[in-house]
Amino acid sequence: MLPRISVLLPFLLLQSATSLGRPASYVQERGAWFGPEPLNQLAVRCQNVDPADRHGCHTPPGAPHAPQGVRASLACSPDQANSTRRGLPSVPSDEPKVRIHQGTVVGYTNCVDGVAINNFLGMPYAEPPTGARRFAKPVPVGRGEEVIQAKEYGHICWQVVAQNYPLDKMDEDCLTINVMAPANARPGSKLPVMFWHHGGGFTTGASTYHNGSRLVAESVKLGAPAIWVNFNYRINAFGFLSSSKVLAAAQRNETALNIGLYDARLALRWVQENIEQFGGNNRSVMIFGQSAGAYAVGAQLLANGGDSEGLFHSAIMHSGSPAAGSALSPTHPRLEQTFANLTAMVNCPNDETALQCLRETDQALLGNASAIIASDFNDYPLLGYWPWQPVQDAAVDGYWFSEQPTKLVNKGKYAVVPMISGDCADEGTFFASKQLNDSSLFEEWFRRIALADVNPDPAQQAYVTRVLSKLFELIPDDVTAGSPYFNAVTNISQGMTDVSDPFYPPATNQYKRAARAFSTWRYEAARRKFLRLFIARNPDVPAWTYRFHQQDSQVNPAIGTAHGSEIVYLLGNTSTIKSKGLYEPLSKQIQRAWISFANFQDPTALGQVEWPRYTEAGREMIQWKGENVTLIRDDYQEEALAYMKSDE
Repeated sequence: MLPRISVLLPFLLLQSATSLGRPASYVQERGAWFGPEPLNQLAVRCQNVDPADRHGCHTPPGAPHAPQGVRASLACSPDQANSTRRGLPSVPSDEPKVRIHQGTVVGYTNCVDGVAINNFLGMPYAEPPTGARRFAKPVPVGRGEEVIQAKEYGHICWQVVAQNYPLDKMDEDCLTINVMAPANARPGSKLPVMFWHHGGGFTTGASTYHNGSRLVAESVKLGAPAIWVNFNYRINAFGFLSSSKVLAAAQRNETALNIGLYDARLALRWVQENIEQFGGNNRSVMIFGQSAGAYAVGAQLLANGGDSEGLFHSAIMHSGSPAAGSALSPTHPRLEQTFANLTAMVNCPNDETALQCLRETDQALLGNASAIIASDFNDYPLLGYWPWQPVQDAAVDGYWFSEQPTKLVNKGKYAVVPMISGDCADEGTFFASKQLNDSSLFEEWFRRIALADVNPDPAQQAYVTRVLSKLFELIPDDVTAGSPYFNAVTNISQGMTDVSDPFYPPATNQYKRAARAFSTWRYEAARRKFLRLFIARNPDVPAWTYRFHQQDSQVNPAIGTAHGSEIVYLLGNTSTIKSKGLYEPLSKQIQRAWISFANFQDPTALGQVEWPRYTEAGREMIQWKGENVTLIRDDYQEEALAYMKSDE
């Protein structure tokens, strides 16, 4: 039973990395997070780094973003000359100013890997979603003439954070956007835009977690400069509140469903209106994201019946797709229970006045209650289930999910743009239970995962039960047979037999079986299904797929190449990874491909990588692993993956 927040609040420090099931040592070593990302990861990544390299790290909100040592080296010589390509002028300003519709924003310039980068941080893209705007669609920020200081990230939205994170850095007034551009970009430069959606299961995450400056710097060095944009969107109850009472209010235009997705849509509209002033091209916007961020990208593809409205022109999905997961009915019993828990914890009635009461509740009280629900794994034991999540909205206007996403995919109701979609080799290792000591426990665990996605119709429940019986045959105890997993060496999970390790207790092969099952169900089958349907319907529109297979040397071997492993390589933050000499070339290869895709809608246009388009005949996927980048066929576990997504 969930406690009342009024009792807990005086003592509350929201869940630490350790209490969420990941050891603090792992976060410190890797500086990355899979699933709920800890807010202090960026500060951790910037510790013990040579001061001269600090400009390439993230810094926590409120920290200085342009130290004097950086300002002193604005010339970035000799690499500064690289940014003169495409006709860009050569002299940057250390306090760049850009006139946009809401005023004049003042940023700062720093030197990243020898390239001068203009940073504009924490710019509002919507009016504060407070008061009557809480639980409402975002309202575009109005026009103005004010001078806006854009040198620090804005507040993060209310969420689970690490114990040492300053809670005054969270606020529901969190709808801000960031732009990082080559320092010499000007209106008319027409640089492509890389628009990033953060992940975090719609319960955590923020734009501060992902610094794209090294990606921008690499684009300049490659002679294909691009602009990085990322943003905050409402999460937890503030962004994904649903229940029968919320649905009824939405039908009366008193609120909306899927508010966090509307935030992302508005951020894209802000880009359309303003990015040219930063040197960007609003007709060349690549949307991409990881995990829940990839699901959000998939939602943008499905939105408005598949009409992109000219807001984006290509897409990359890291560990997620429109066919991954489900959009539950807003009246699903699990969501009704979540709503009841929330109202009880903040002392609001669970009746027709609930929404107004929640609007009037102190934001910290509501934010903490929302985060506790998100992190209470006793109530929500399945990491595959999101207590706050996108829902079907057919009963309102059907803008996002008029029916199940998989059905929309089957019907081809999505925006058709060039795309890349891929997974990590061991997506399931962070989500699988480590306490499954026999086959019956595995089957019970996985059945709960599958049924969590299903509306409580007896026929549907019976159908899923029949499907699972077949799947249990297709995912046998011996997972080494046909398994792509790097960590599948023996039937006993490698690295999982140290009884002194509380995070990785001894496990039978059922853990590996569970990891494989979850990875196949949530990620690989969904990716493969969407890509094959996409290329069948749209043979002239290119698509590519990948598998990231690099394991960091300091990571427990049992984890393998886990969910989110590729992000540190994409962003170029390899300075704290052991054996940097091995990993940096891989980082450069991935960056080159993504920059090439942003510029030319082709990841091979800048050379150095052979990566054929995905076709039904070839089914070729690139495997990112060290310097041994290879092509493999996307046909592993063919029967299991096909069966999982055969009739949804």
